[in-house]
Amino acid sequence: MVLDTSTIDTIDKAKSAQYGGAILGDADKAIFDNAGLKKSDGSVDVEKLQSTAKLLDNVKWAQKSLTKDSSLLKSLEDAKTANKDNYKFVNKVDSQVDGAISRLKGLKESTEKFENKSKAEWIKEQTDKEAELLNYQNSLKAKEY
Repeated sequence: MVLDTSTIDTIDKAKSAQYGGAILGDADKAIFDNAGLKKSDGSVDVEKLQSTAKLLDNVKWAQKSLTKDSSLLKSLEDAKTANKDNYKFVNKVDSQVDGAISRLKGLKESTEKFENKSKAEWIKEQTDKEAELLNYQNSLKAKEY
């Protein structure tokens, strides 16, 4: 279930929400401690808080995704291109946005590659890769003796 960011209006609510269907770890919770999420008077900038929460939710869903998701990829790429504060806050922790973009692009390329090949070609390619791996493992075992 996608996060309803309209309910997030405090730092505590942002930290306790579920992102990508899971509770955040401490490193991700620290994203919401960023001073950039507060106005000059010290109050929370709810718009920035909600956009950061939305981006983090998209990242977490992308990290779990097993399929190419063009709309999710586009939203992450748009955030990166805009280079707004929410991108900077979320990407600061292990380059999460960039990693999620790379992951979705990889899934998209793999899916497109698979769709463009016949099943027999794909099976042959996988068999060749497995044979190559077995040959490598055998050569390592031979060196042990």
